[in-house]
Order: sequence, then structure tokens, then C-alpha cells
Amino acid sequence: MFGSDGDYITEYYTNNEDEIKVVLIRKSNSEDREFIKSLRDSVNAVKKLEEENKRIVELLDVDCSTISSQLSHVYTLDQENRRGNNIDLAIDKTNLSIVVSILEKCDRSLFTEQDFLATWLVLQHSNSYQMKKYLSFLKSGVEKGLLAASRVALMEDRILISENKPQLYGSQVYMDGKGKWQVHKIKDVESVDQRRAAVGLGPLSDYLSKWDIDYKKE
Repeated sequence: MFGSDGDYITEYYTNNEDEIKVVLIRKSNSEDREFIKSLRDSVNAVKKLEEENKRIVELLDVDCSTISSQLSHVYTLDQENRRGNNIDLAIDKTNLSIVVSILEKCDRSLFTEQDFLATWLVLQHSNSYQMKKYLSFLKSGVEKGLLAASRVALMEDRILISENKPQLYGSQVYMDGKGKWQVHKIKDVESVDQRRAAVGLGPLSDYLSKWDIDYKKE
């Protein structure tokens, strides 16, 4: 972790709990300044994208007496949209508009198990802003026994990764520059399997083996 102050750079070294253990101050060089500029540009780009994401959802006129049928149709469209290699973003956008419109205009207490599943699926394929906004509602579905805790765990990991924070359950992976799958940083990795078990997920090593990731806990 870096900090910049004019001609000097501050390096922060943390443990697995993100607690700062060592602080090193040194004179910055051209590579440091280029990295800081790139990092700031990336942060600004993410902020701009988040603002754009907030505006992409168009609230529609929805019939609140047909919540289940509408969400069932949305669920089918989402799954069909992911059967091939080319995802139609226009379908995702329309689905999100329907789901958000229902959430904002209809009685959420009427949601069934299938309604929660369809809602989670569409939000999981949306953006971090929408995920965060309706995360507590999805958690209420878990509390009612209408949505699997494991699904919400996956969403929580996605949100954390979008904020450049360590994930909790190790569900999010990425492909590095060499074409090899890697897992994003995990918070308190020594107890990750306990957290996974608590939400109904299997051991991390079994999960990561699907991507041929031989993960060693540090």
C-alpha cells in the first residue's frame, strides 16, 4: 500500500488482517509517480463508472399483482442470455430495470423463494452500486429461509473486490497476464473455510481446484 507526499513515497506493509505493521518513507522515483498517477486515474474511472451505473436503471411501470410471473420471466431471460459466449447487455439492462422497479414500487414482503432467487441473480449480474443498495434485502431472504446464504456470500465477495478490499469467502477469481487463474486476496485466510462452511460452501481448496489453482494459505 502506497501514500504520496510530494517528493517522498510512503510504503505501508500490512499483515493478513490489513493491520499496518511497517511504514517505510523513501524518496520517490519516476516509476512511483507513474504508478500513483495510474492508480488515481483508475480510482477516478471507477468513481465515474459508479455514477454512471446509478443512472442506468430506468424505473418502469410494473404491475405489483404479478411480481412472481415477472420475476420468473426475468430469471428465464437471464439464464438464456448466458448459455452462449456473447451476453446481450441490453437484456441485462432491461432485467435490472424490471427488478429495481419491483423492489422500489411493490411490497417486498410478498416475495417468494423463486422471487428472491431471480432478484439475486439479476443483481449479481449488475454492478456494485445496485448490489450494495439491495444487499440487506437479500439478507432478509436468507433470514426467512427463502434464499441460500451462499448466494449472498458470493455477492459480498463481489462487492468487496469492487472496492479493492480482500474478499471473505474466496469466491472471486481472475485470469492473470499469463493466462493462469488466480484467486483475489482473502481476508483472514486461516479461517476462510470456517466462514465458507457457515454459509454452506465447501472447502476453499476444492472450489479453487475447478480453476487449477493450487492455493496455499499464507
